[in-house]
Amino acid sequence: MAALAARLAPPAGHLHRRPAPAARRARAPTVAAKAATARAAAAACGHLLGDRERLPQLLAYLGDTDEHEGHDEGALQRAVEAMQLLPPSSQPLDTYALRLCVLPRQAAALTPLSGFAVGADRYFLRLAAAAASGEESVLTLELTRRGPAGTGGSCSGRDSGSDSDSAGASDDPAAEWRLARVSGEPAHADAPAAPSPEWPPEVVVAAQLAALSRGDASAVRRFATRGGRAALRGPPAALAARLAADARYAPLLRHGAATVRRRQHDEATYLEVVAVEPEGSASPTAVFCFALRLESDCWRIHAVTRVRDATVLGGIRL
Repeated sequence: MAALAARLAPPAGHLHRRPAPAARRARAPTVAAKAATARAAAAACGHLLGDRERLPQLLAYLGDTDEHEGHDEGALQRAVEAMQLLPPSSQPLDTYALRLCVLPRQAAALTPLSGFAVGADRYFLRLAAAAASGEESVLTLELTRRGPAGTGGSCSGRDSGSDSDSAGASDDPAAEWRLARVSGEPAHADAPAAPSPEWPPEVVVAAQLAALSRGDASAVRRFATRGGRAALRGPPAALAARLAADARYAPLLRHGAATVRRRQHDEATYLEVVAVEPEGSASPTAVFCFALRLESDCWRIHAVTRVRDATVLGGIRL
């Protein structure tokens, strides 16, 4: 019996043997490996975003223009125009990204803040953005992981070279990370009390709307351009009375407002369309366009126009 048992026993070291290192490396990428790949792709996209000479490549990754066509300044402008006609939630580059990294000759300085994954197929990179004018914002890059057959380019710059469809990107170790969207937000959570270079125009419009809602005529004048302040001269109480008496602008006082469209016309001109519902009133929703200009490195209100054109209103989703 002892001799039979000896013949049937497995070779020494056979039980509980671990796979060879090469075999372990051949397995699907680990979560840590995927995260490292996503971080590298996000960093590559961040470098493209901060390099205006390589913007055509960035727009090609987003699928908004052909990379070679994008070297023409006109094609780049057309891509930006088409992008801003999309619904806000569908715009791959919002007004922050366009103003800080696409439209200016000198792109904002970008500094990585943090990065994190949401599931296996989405990664976010947050960058502090400091513009030459002094504006301070935070940009968020959203990357998605797709199979080799996914549309659009990748931030790695590699061509997938495959026409086959992928059953699931999260299970495909050859999937690439692609830039899906770049959006911005103010770097500071508090509201501005006066114009200052660090405030983005989106924040200035919000501050002006808040001042109008509470009837603060002094703050309304403070955020205006030099020409606007001249038109808003007089004691605050008299100015508030004039605004209330003007049927064009009365709905802006004591209101509830919501932004429906933003547009970065160029690096020094910003437009925001706002829908206003007068509080405690049966009056219909009024629509206004706020035009801002960069004046002495500060974003200021240049004009506020009541929008009544039916063709314009027809393109705005209230």
